[in-house]
Amino acid sequence: MTFPAFRFLLLAAALIAAPAIFAQSAVPAPSPSHRAALLSLEDASGKILQLAETFTPEQYAWSPMEGVASVQGAIAHVASSYYFIAARLGTPPPAGLDRRALGREADKAATLAIYRAALEHVTAAIRAVPPERLAEEVELFGGKVPLARVLILAGDHTHEHLGQLIAYARMNRVVPPWSRKSE
Repeated sequence: MTFPAFRFLLLAAALIAAPAIFAQSAVPAPSPSHRAALLSLEDASGKILQLAETFTPEQYAWSPMEGVASVQGAIAHVASSYYFIAARLGTPPPAGLDRRALGREADKAATLAIYRAALEHVTAAIRAVPPERLAEEVELFGGKVPLARVLILAGDHTHEHLGQLIAYARMNRVVPPWSRKSE
């Protein structure tokens, strides 16, 4: 066998073996349920972050009326919900975290940091759920639901409060960044 032929055979053997080698170390592709949940969460949470960054520090204390969450309170509420959802998925909150007091009276910078940390936590929790567990039923709001429904709850709840924050923005003459006309 000539040297070029040997190199060709060696290269062919490597190409044939490569998929098996890489498959052993590759991260499995997310299930359709995981992809849908993550895309929904990514869309709404990205917009909440854009709005949260656009509100002035003074507007964080604004509320449409007494007894209704302020801008800061709504953002902190969503962050708190991420820890709740992650716990339902089997990922407990960090030790010592009090969800109910999370972000209470935090300023803009602290609220943004709290929100980002909670978002990272719930995203990791969603990714950690094995696809074979998606049909498993868990307790949620007094009833039993499939774990796949809990995955989707993160995006659903975030979209709900995104709408709230868009209304707050409009009442404060804040134009959501994604709605601005090109200049």
